[in-house]
Amino acid sequence: MDKEEGFILSNKHRKAVFQEIAAGETSARTIAKKHRLHPAMVENAVSDLRQENLITGDSDSLALTEQGKKVFAGLKSSDAL
Repeated sequence: MDKEEGFILSNKHRKAVFQEIAAGETSARTIAKKHRLHPAMVENAVSDLRQENLITGDSDSLALTEQGKKVFAGLKSSDAL
């Protein structure tokens, strides 16, 4: 497991947000509602993932970066997600 994978898996909010964005969800507000999370928790997870260069965009147009896509593929192949 590399650093980015551990970073995502070590926090349930980051993991949920990362999975939703990888599945095509683009709105932080929708992710918060779907997982019944406080919007600030989702925004913190989004900020953390942005700092690690795993996602890009603002709260209404989130997407995986190329690095994020590689990490997602690695997590899927290892059945960690």
